Amino acid sequence: MADSRVLIFAGTTEGRKLTEYLAGHAVRVHACTATEYGRSLLPEGTNVTVSGRRMDGGQMERLMREFQPEYVVDATHPYADEASRNIREACGRCRRTYLRLVRESSPADGCIYADDLAGAVAFLKETRGNILAATGSKELEAYTELEDYKERLYARVLSVADVAEKCERLGIKGRHLICMQGPFSAEMNAAMLREFKIAWFVTKESGKVGGFPEKYEAAKSTGATLIVIGRPKETKGYTFKEMCGLLKEKLRLSDKTASGQETLPAAIGAEDYREVLSTAIGAGDCREVLSADVGTERRRKVSLVGIGTGSQDYLTVRGRECLRQADLIIGAERVVKAAALDRQDICRSYRPAEIVDYIKAHTEYKNIAVALSGDVGFYSGAKGILAALAGDKDSEPEVEVIPGISSVIYFCAKLHIPWEDAALVSMHGKKAHVVSAVRDHKKTIVLVSSGKEIKALGAGMAAYGYGGLTVFAGSSLSYEDERIIKLTAEELSGYDGSDLAVLCILNPGGGACRLGGIPDAAFIRGNAPMTKEEVRSVSIAKLCLKRDSVVYDIGAGTGSVAVEAALRTVQGTVYAIEAREEAAALIEENRKKFKTDNLYIVKGKAPEALDGLLAADSVFIGGSGGKLADILFKLAEACRKMAGETFGIEKRSPCTHIVINAISLETLTEAVRCLRELKDRKEIRIAGEEIVQISAAKSKHMGDHHMMMGNNPVFVISFQVSPASVAAEG
Repeated sequence: MADSRVLIFAGTTEGRKLTEYLAGHAVRVHACTATEYGRSLLPEGTNVTVSGRRMDGGQMERLMREFQPEYVVDATHPYADEASRNIREACGRCRRTYLRLVRESSPADGCIYADDLAGAVAFLKETRGNILAATGSKELEAYTELEDYKERLYARVLSVADVAEKCERLGIKGRHLICMQGPFSAEMNAAMLREFKIAWFVTKESGKVGGFPEKYEAAKSTGATLIVIGRPKETKGYTFKEMCGLLKEKLRLSDKTASGQETLPAAIGAEDYREVLSTAIGAGDCREVLSADVGTERRRKVSLVGIGTGSQDYLTVRGRECLRQADLIIGAERVVKAAALDRQDICRSYRPAEIVDYIKAHTEYKNIAVALSGDVGFYSGAKGILAALAGDKDSEPEVEVIPGISSVIYFCAKLHIPWEDAALVSMHGKKAHVVSAVRDHKKTIVLVSSGKEIKALGAGMAAYGYGGLTVFAGSSLSYEDERIIKLTAEELSGYDGSDLAVLCILNPGGGACRLGGIPDAAFIRGNAPMTKEEVRSVSIAKLCLKRDSVVYDIGAGTGSVAVEAALRTVQGTVYAIEAREEAAALIEENRKKFKTDNLYIVKGKAPEALDGLLAADSVFIGGSGGKLADILFKLAEACRKMAGETFGIEKRSPCTHIVINAISLETLTEAVRCLRELKDRKEIRIAGEEIVQISAAKSKHMGDHHMMMGNNPVFVISFQVSPASVAAEG
């Protein structure tokens, strides 16, 4: 709406916030405060003028007639009865729409309520102990009715000269006079209560924005009694959120602010506007802040807060402060339940895209806290939220990341054990190779999200020979119903506790398994062929394995190559493709013996059996069943298409390392022919091709002598396939 105007009597924090919100949407605002100090707190920028003095009804009427606002917002203090009455009457005479901005009340149990300050003082006359008065300076005289008020009373007032002088005249001085500007955190309130040994904390019911929840929390934590002066009967009105929504609709405001865009056109110029206001309220009382170079909108802030294990006792001081200051709390249901204050605005969501979309759509919130369970850097949604916020070029909010105490840290502290040497595994929403982690570590900590997962893990541990290991299971950590039990891994299969749990698995023999160079005799063998250890070592070296590689062992036989590959790719996945039932059974036995739960057996013949698997980074072909050409061409086609999006997981690299073992000259000839054909294809690139012949001989006792017994020579053919547009890997 062109030249939209709103007059705000801004005696509260909500009034200041509303001024910022409207001015950020190019609405012309004039804000009135009763004091110069209040005026100094209001924002400066485009479209805002501010006056700082008390006005009677006539002055209010004159201002409304000159300024001609569409709406007049009464955001004065809940106790400012006379000011509200004058504003309403002036609106009636000028036929302006009156809107009342109200605070949300914050009732609390365990408090003593008084109708007015006189009633509170009458009660205090019958008590002993120090008093902290946080009721303002206007009615401090009432406390002088207490016979010993100079010894008992501590007054917390604004740091304004005339207020301090008034307190001095009343005999409230020295340590008994606390001049500070709020709002105050619960910690700050509690520190004052302890420092001055306060027994009685007197306050008005000032609502959430006025800091009442923090006063209540501080009194409760220190043992002080809160005396609450119940506020006058409030005129029906709108909360800050409701007021923003109402004015957004009535003034047809955009979801986006005017920052970085052209502001709405004005019907009168800045000079005319200055003259109007100077006439209405006096030149000396009008501060002109029409500046084309300064934006009124306060930069929005988004805090990602790790709330710890859930109990308020384990929320960090900085985290609690950010949550207290936030206009809006966003998070999953159980998280916001633990993080949000009474009556605080909340949005229940845990998906990063949804969270960022909500933040963009609701510009009335300037200080937003996204509450995340545990720590923001440990299997947290913070990573996705930060990425989404980084892509928000329109608003570019200020972002703060606040760490929390993770469940792992808390759990290990309860067990009196360090976690620096533990393997950390999460089963939240993904498959995890817990057995492999237990094999390689003496201590493994697992985050689980369902009782079904825990039972399956117990059965799996037992199948791999780990059923007797000691396990600690913790649930509802830091809450009153916290439960920590000790049991064996096999007993996990009968677990009946909470779904969300943390497990600590202890394996005294962890880390003792060899990662390579396993002797042939260590494998369980049958009639299936096996790649001998010397050839196996060279072949695995040529596969260029990484910790998270996806590996195919085609024609796996006993699974010796697949097992060694699985031991090396602890964060990866290995597929052993084998058509013969006897050989597949041997692979299963070796899989359990070497505890490689990241090894999966695929029964079938390649290339058909490769369908549906994660795209390979490395492929070993020990037996092709006469289909070597078909297998190689299928792998090359997969590289050309940069395939690998199975189960929503994308292939990290389009390059595939291929290693072929050939015993016969015919197989060698076929491999060379296929390699030549692949090199002729323009859409793919072949690099690093190499043929190595290995002739190994082992000693054998023959009486008093050692005789060398030669094995059949083996050809190891290796090369790398990638799309023509992609450079080969080193």
